[in-house]
Amino acid sequence: MESPALASGAPTVVEWELLSGVRLSTLVGRDEPTGGGQVETWRLLAGAAMSLVMSPVGVALATNFRGVAEWHVRRSMGAALPLRRVPPWRWLPEVPYDRRLARFVLLERAIGVAFAVVGITILIVVAYSVLAGQPLRAVK
Repeated sequence: MESPALASGAPTVVEWELLSGVRLSTLVGRDEPTGGGQVETWRLLAGAAMSLVMSPVGVALATNFRGVAEWHVRRSMGAALPLRRVPPWRWLPEVPYDRRLARFVLLERAIGVAFAVVGITILIVVAYSVLAGQPLRAVK
């Protein structure tokens, strides 16, 4: 049996308290574009999961931890090797493999820095959302 507030489509606020004493409140309502009627806790969990995945991957790529960036670039270059075929009527300057590898490793490390920054930013947003008791807002 649905509550009258949910049946009318009006959003309701549901609150609960964490073990640390922090109070969380989320909106429950049918007028939400995400399907409505469900607590929006999945946004917090998805944000935390994205942060916990993107940050370590970004740091590993940015610092080339145990050669992760170089390994990934070698695998990518090997997978893209068939695409590098040049027809006989064209000529491309032959760049040594080591120079191409070094350039792509540098690019991969820069992308790793961006991943780490995005992961930390997501973590800050999720932490603020939990501490402020505000649900994460969807972009509409």
